[in-house]
Amino acid sequence: MIPIILLPMAYAGLRLVASATVGQKVDQKVGQKVDQGIDKSAATAVDQISRTLIVNLVEISINILLFIAFIYGSGMFFDFRTSLTMICSVYVGSLMYSICKVIKNFGFILILGRDYRLNLKRYIFEQIYHNVRSEAQQKFNGMGAIKRIVYKVSAGPGADTIALRVANGAMPLIWNRVSARLLAVSITVLLYILIFRLIVAPFLIQETAHFSLLQALLWPFAFSIDFFFHTTYSSWVASLS
Repeated sequence: MIPIILLPMAYAGLRLVASATVGQKVDQKVGQKVDQGIDKSAATAVDQISRTLIVNLVEISINILLFIAFIYGSGMFFDFRTSLTMICSVYVGSLMYSICKVIKNFGFILILGRDYRLNLKRYIFEQIYHNVRSEAQQKFNGMGAIKRIVYKVSAGPGADTIALRVANGAMPLIWNRVSARLLAVSITVLLYILIFRLIVAPFLIQETAHFSLLQALLWPFAFSIDFFFHTTYSSWVASLS
């Protein structure tokens, strides 16, 4: 018989594969002109961030659909034990997946927290600025001596000026579009917690109706870990005030 712990491990593996497939990064390119640089920088940044947010949105939605299928299918297509096992597998698999993602992106998380104090807007601005400045400087370095002299005499903007103009121009475009996607993910996460409180929690145990928002978020993961590893984390979460 296949060890039961392989179920959440398989689910976590499938999510990693799906995430890698859907969330492939696009190449960063900046145009030669400032206006083109703004458009391309904004499009590239929005595309990359949107891919990440859409992946998260799809993953949360799939989890919700799985929970509903296992709960309402209990008694019709599955017995209670099978439904409970599958629900706990989804939670533990999601936890394993999240741990893998945190480890994989630990460098980025560390930089965002330590250097930017979790200020995503500032991080995006500086990434655009440094990328554009680097490419602009490469183009200047590739100019011939005469062309470089003519450019300086004509008071053409330097790499810093170009990068600043592109970053300032692109940032509002990026943030307006990203904010909408962040809001969609936030609403879906709240829906995720709400579905737990209204549907999943009563199915697992009746005494969860009084849980706070934090307890409602943590308890199903703790319960699922207890289910597989015979720990008592759910009792600890239930004791939080």
